[in-house]
Amino acid sequence: MPAADKLPVVPLPAGTLLDQTPVTQKPKDPLVGLARDVSRVEATAPVMPGAEGGFQLQVASFKDQADADHFVEELLKRGHRAYRQPAYVADRGLWHRVRIGPFKTKLAAAKYKAEFDAKERMSAYLVDPDKVKRQEELRQNKLAARAQAQEQ
Repeated sequence: MPAADKLPVVPLPAGTLLDQTPVTQKPKDPLVGLARDVSRVEATAPVMPGAEGGFQLQVASFKDQADADHFVEELLKRGHRAYRQPAYVADRGLWHRVRIGPFKTKLAAAKYKAEFDAKERMSAYLVDPDKVKRQEELRQNKLAARAQAQEQ
């Protein structure tokens, strides 16, 4: 077994990763330039949920809304189309997801994800709207079946 396999794994908070690279006005690479051109968000624009539907990248999830909003602001400064989306997680309460998107196709989202992961040194999760819809339908069916079983 290599010595590296014995080292402890220490997760780093996503916010500290963004602080490692300074924010500049000029895009440092084509990905940031593309993101800046596509998003064109004004500095005074409020942080608002993105459009529903379409493929999205989930970058992080925070319990505290202020932390999520701060992370969104940092991503916006870097040229990404980021937004905060509140979500109720069963048995865990309200969480605030930080997402980028939406993208029209899965291919466009996957390309952006690969470049984002490499440039920002973070791992985003590709959110497929069809899978989300199917999972919600499954959840509703299970709840309905459970309610029906309790009535009998």
